[in-house]
Amino acid sequence: MEYRDNNYTQTENTHEAPIMVPKTDIIETTNSMILSADMPGVSQDGIEILLDKNVLTISGKTTPKKIENYELVYAEYRAVHYKRSFTISEEFDKSNIEASMKNGVLYLSIPKTPKVEARKIPVAFKE
Repeated sequence: MEYRDNNYTQTENTHEAPIMVPKTDIIETTNSMILSADMPGVSQDGIEILLDKNVLTISGKTTPKKIENYELVYAEYRAVHYKRSFTISEEFDKSNIEASMKNGVLYLSIPKTPKVEARKIPVAFKE
């Protein structure tokens, strides 16, 4: 697996918020690969995971919370969009990816495809 994006988006941004590349750790186990991406502030309805051929793209949006009956005087926090893409090799089973999110961290579990054992193929003779 390799990531496609750099630390910053190199194209013009037409979104209302900056696009950040989430910091990501990738751990490979015997049976799978675990990807964890920091996406603080992203809610369940603000996250999207898309798999197109061998490219896995994770994206998320935060929305600033408004407090009723209060007027914002100063803010350092603002809405952010996260986006990052990875190329997944044929070694992994793309049809069984599982995703979960806890405490602002997105976790993806991508199982490895079972290895095909070498076997002898019988030949049938036909007359």
